[in-house]
Amino acid sequence: MDRVVQIIELIVMIMCCGMYFYNDIKKDHYNAIKFLVLGAIMQNLTLHLK
Repeated sequence: MDRVVQIIELIVMIMCCGMYFYNDIKKDHYNAIKFLVLGAIMQNLTLHLK
């Protein structure tokens, strides 16, 4: 179970970082910040689940 949580955490982080850089390149800073915040929230949630 702990392994599954780690894998989900990794996928979420990669997705959020990818979306952040994608929006940053497009100069869409609002979306970039939104995904950065979303990533931080998801990371906190997975920490509480452990």
